[in-house]
Amino acid sequence: MTKNDREPLWAEILRLLHNHEQYIHEDTVEDTPESFNMTVRSAPGVPGGGDTIEFLADKTGREENEIRESLRYLQSVNCARELESAGGGKRFGLTAEGFKIAHEREMQEYQTEREDDRDRRQHDVNRAIALLTIALVLINFIRAGVTGLVGTDADPDIVYIILGFGGILAVVISVGLWRAGLLSSWEAK
Repeated sequence: MTKNDREPLWAEILRLLHNHEQYIHEDTVEDTPESFNMTVRSAPGVPGGGDTIEFLADKTGREENEIRESLRYLQSVNCARELESAGGGKRFGLTAEGFKIAHEREMQEYQTEREDDRDRRQHDVNRAIALLTIALVLINFIRAGVTGLVGTDADPDIVYIILGFGGILAVVISVGLWRAGLLSSWEAK
């Protein structure tokens, strides 16, 4: 599953406008057409008079009518605004609210990636501990079996029973660790 499969188109557009520095710098406090001074920093690949809709359709691989619909939604929630364009194309930029939301979403995504990375590293540590536990159980039973055969006059059948029990115990521990997910590779949530 890719990032585009998980997030709605409006969120992808918000992210693209944010990442490509398509935002409006508001020089005044009031938000009226007369007092709204709009300047926009152009994205790479979107020249000053370029068409934002074509740019977004190219970047997302979606149809222009889907892009327009999402841009209308972003405009209705005061996250984007249509800009004047010297070249005749439709240009859009993020408002201060849109920039804030896009930035918060980016920070949330960054935090999630960091948590996933930390979870993966912790899983690797837990897996190493599980494998060492299995190895120690096996070594202990092998040592007990060798000591029983060499150091005493114990019946070899009893020693083999002890070794067999140790093998069965190691298999049971391995299955338990495997079912707990400690012997499998890590998968993100």
